[in-house]
Amino acid sequence: MIQLGILLALLCAFATNVGFLLKHRGACAAPDVSLRHPLRSAVGLFRSKWFAVGMLVALVAWIFHVAALALAPLSLVQAVIAGGLVFLTVLAERFFGCSVGTRQWLGVGLTALGLVLLAITLPTGGDHSSFSLAGMIAFESVLLALGTFLVLSKKLGSHEHHGVMLGTAAGILFGVSDVAIKALTTSVGGAGVAGMISPWLVTCIAASVIAF
Repeated sequence: MIQLGILLALLCAFATNVGFLLKHRGACAAPDVSLRHPLRSAVGLFRSKWFAVGMLVALVAWIFHVAALALAPLSLVQAVIAGGLVFLTVLAERFFGCSVGTRQWLGVGLTALGLVLLAITLPTGGDHSSFSLAGMIAFESVLLALGTFLVLSKKLGSHEHHGVMLGTAAGILFGVSDVAIKALTTSVGGAGVAGMISPWLVTCIAASVIAF
């Protein structure tokens, strides 16, 4: 089952990064996004065909992601998906006209090597679905607050720095969402569909919406 989870994580990594590139192309062609007008901004983005297609690809990737989290340890799934940075770099240069320099290729190579070493040293036995409720609440609350703070922290830096902070916030909040999804798969596995009635569902939705 873990091997199938890894395969699904690889498919998720590929689809996620294709979706990222499509959404980036669409967002560049769409009107500027304003946090004061979220609905107008969302409509403007989805009117861009590239962004809309990117979101559909991202939805497929999310389905692969949830399935992978249900079958394999969170740490292993995230390591494989993070390795999608290699997919991103190759696709960006070969098919989306982005320029990737020698330093970037070296960084990608080192990242890939580190992730491979991480993956092969992770334990594959034992229960990968158990967790401490108190620890989960503390972890999710702190990161959710930090991600929201970064989204709203435009006055802390220049326009360029705010873009970096938004990217960091999105990464943090997607991490919050992923942990909540893993908790949900455990609940559903133990209680069936009734397991969806959980605070982790609210956490997952809130983190995903803010990250988007």
